Amino acid sequence: MGNILNFISFFSISLFLLSCNDSTTEVTLTTYNIVGDVTDSNGNPLSDVNVYFVYHLTETPANKVSKITEVDTLYQNYPNPFSDSTTIRFETYRNIQYEIKFFEYASLSSTILLQGSSSPGLVECTLGNFNGYANGIYKLNVRYLVNSTTRYQAEMSVIINRTEMDQLTLSKPNIKTLNGQFDINLSMLPLQKIIYCSGETYSSNVTQKQVSDEITFVLTKEGYKSLQADYIIDRYNKNEFTFRMEKN
Repeated sequence: MGNILNFISFFSISLFLLSCNDSTTEVTLTTYNIVGDVTDSNGNPLSDVNVYFVYHLTETPANKVSKITEVDTLYQNYPNPFSDSTTIRFETYRNIQYEIKFFEYASLSSTILLQGSSSPGLVECTLGNFNGYANGIYKLNVRYLVNSTTRYQAEMSVIINRTEMDQLTLSKPNIKTLNGQFDINLSMLPLQKIIYCSGETYSSNVTQKQVSDEITFVLTKEGYKSLQADYIIDRYNKNEFTFRMEKN
């Protein structure tokens, strides 16, 4: 009987620890996808079309500096949105080893941007080399270890935006068509997420905005005219859109 109780106890603790593991998935309101059919002017399916998502932000009341408290104090990055580099700051009251990760919503894949250690105080890091990323919204995760045992972490949403719509052709697309179609799971899109925007340099004011349900789709393909279309995404019903591209 004692062995059975020990097993149950061990199993329960294991489940708890698993529940504490890092997770990049988020609860979504629906399982419906966005299906896009892309054809030429004659209705023939077009593959290898570059599809970009351009998010729209709506104004909400301004806040003071955004602080996320799980990592003693993590301040909002600046600038945000940014093009190729951004700076983050966090304060620690302990000796730590830290790691900064960058998460893509679309693939839920992550990249370690920086690892280091610090004594108590303010840590400021400039992160760069984002040229290979598409315009869009990402998650920046900061985590650190104390005494090699206790782990703390916090994350914030950051925006890569190269401003001009025609510059989208110079960056990585969010997705490509296959057999004339692209299929997006809504969990890939951070709709309704609160975003904190900052200026080019550290400021005491951070503007709070929210990602709207409107998305601008920009489609590009060599030999074809670029196509731009705005759609309101219905998070409770299936979304099916047809895009028709014309040759140059």
